[in-house]
Amino acid sequence: MRKFTVSTIICLLALLLLVACGGNGGEEPLYTLDDLLYIARERRLDIIANRPAHEQLLELTRDREPETIDLTQFVSDNTGQAITAAQAIEDVELFFKALRQIYGPYIYFGGDAVFVPVFDELIAEIATRETILPFQLENMIYHALGVVINDNHFILGNNRIGQRANFFTSTEPFDRNERGFIHRASGHVVAEIEGRNKYDVLRLSMDEQGNIFYSAVIYELGPVGMARRNLSVVFDNGENMTLALEQHRTAWQPPNPPSLEWVDGVPVVTVMSMGITVYGEFSFDYLATFLSFVEKIHYEAIVIIDVRSNFGSSNSMTRLWLYNLVGELVPQNFVGLFRYEYNSMIDYWEGLQNYFSADDLIFLTEITPFDAMHLTLYNRHSREIVENDQIIIMLVDGYTFSAAESFVDAMLSMANVLVMGENTFGGLISRGNYIWTLPNSGIDFMLGSALSVFAKGQYAEGVGIAPDVWVHGDALAAALALLGNDD
Repeated sequence: MRKFTVSTIICLLALLLLVACGGNGGEEPLYTLDDLLYIARERRLDIIANRPAHEQLLELTRDREPETIDLTQFVSDNTGQAITAAQAIEDVELFFKALRQIYGPYIYFGGDAVFVPVFDELIAEIATRETILPFQLENMIYHALGVVINDNHFILGNNRIGQRANFFTSTEPFDRNERGFIHRASGHVVAEIEGRNKYDVLRLSMDEQGNIFYSAVIYELGPVGMARRNLSVVFDNGENMTLALEQHRTAWQPPNPPSLEWVDGVPVVTVMSMGITVYGEFSFDYLATFLSFVEKIHYEAIVIIDVRSNFGSSNSMTRLWLYNLVGELVPQNFVGLFRYEYNSMIDYWEGLQNYFSADDLIFLTEITPFDAMHLTLYNRHSREIVENDQIIIMLVDGYTFSAAESFVDAMLSMANVLVMGENTFGGLISRGNYIWTLPNSGIDFMLGSALSVFAKGQYAEGVGIAPDVWVHGDALAAALALLGNDD
């Protein structure tokens, strides 16, 4: 098992002293893989210590209306024809009923106190019309809900009712030691960054050549406007500088089947979905291929797992993969609740023609009945980090979504793991998604029956999970350079 010995810690202290004294003989300060793993471990211990308690979910279940809705109503043969105002109101009332009874985060986003006035206003607006086209109704519902819901799994027609952060970055290098953040070029200590928390802005970063430093990374939700931001950095000697940040743009990768190849002697597992093919179908072959890689990499000292542009699907797939790799269930760092009664959930799973049996799914999701309403709790967890001998470097980007983000989150429960790249997409607040169609208008919608709750500051919808190391450039190139520099 890989441990940080006294000599390693002495080296870290020496590193801090070296930087504090002005660098390494004029060269850039050196950071090693061990240094990064040490910093990442400290982050994991903090995340684990602040995992939310299951009791927090109780407040998000109180006064929920029991599920009585007839799901057979959600069919339609409308192909875009106008409907009457009365028919539109009927659709909206049915939609609201589904939201109220089935939607996992209903109470989280305010419950009746928030949603009833929104739907009353929407119905009043519809009542002023004689007829309405389906696309018009869809837009009205979308704009009404968009002010109260931020959920990237909630789809209405062609619209996602969620926001996504826009990131702005600079490659101007800073270092960090016991004096704080040091501007590498001038040696000045950062006193503050006007209007922002310097600890949130300056992130541990790397470029494609494996050079490690701290750099400015900020984000904003909503429309971008200008693609550049300026930050005013104030130093402890009273001087200041303007730091220019450019909008970061994630390069989307076209999906391919899972692959395993050795690059510069390092095994690289690339997986771009968690079971769903590019055609939107679940593939048992896809899953079996991904699982087969575990045996091939099991005894490798270092493994790179690339989940960039992975659009998710089956969280059970990632849970099983990690279980096979480390020999135990790796816990998630959030608690979750399904809106479905426990026994009904088991019955549903037993009826599936799936790669996983119901017993498999019970084991992998760790579900259990919860509270007087017999809802279903998932992701029980301990307060201990999962130790492992193997060093795992996981590559992520802004298109790492849903179940792939759960995979990343599980990596934040493990020692000897380094997550590199950029923030993930941010689509974890709900899950257990189902697609229905409003009967009169033919509008499709997809909402999640489950709610996930994270520790404050660890995750935000649309902002995603932050990497341990932000990479400027290609994350795989940076990871390989890091390993090469560490030889």
